[in-house]
Amino acid sequence: MWNSFLIFPIETKNSMRYFILLFFLNFSQQQTISVVDREVFSTYIQKGYNLLDVRTPDEFKQGHIEGAENFNYYQNNFIQKLNIFDKKEPLLVYCRSGNRSYKAAKILDSLGFKQIIDLKGGFLAWEQ
Repeated sequence: MWNSFLIFPIETKNSMRYFILLFFLNFSQQQTISVVDREVFSTYIQKGYNLLDVRTPDEFKQGHIEGAENFNYYQNNFIQKLNIFDKKEPLLVYCRSGNRSYKAAKILDSLGFKQIIDLKGGFLAWEQ
């Protein structure tokens, strides 16, 4: 959202005065990245959206959300692997605590993904 204004000159007999026209342009751009709590994240899972776990394979083996695909954020080909997902479809992402998944969400956003849903607090919050 941004605001702007224009100044229009208005001529009078003796001098030039300026009339300031204020107007506000509100561009309600859809937010690409949403950080949501466990309950909201769960409703997105129930809708069948793709689910991405960006933790290491060892972390994934210790427990994960059912249906998740594991793409290690630290792996060299992490970005290339993301191409299997449709950029127009919502993508759910999580990690252990929310830090890596938010970084991954920023990468997904830069790659043109339209809707990224990040689990607030990560897998630790999911298990509570």
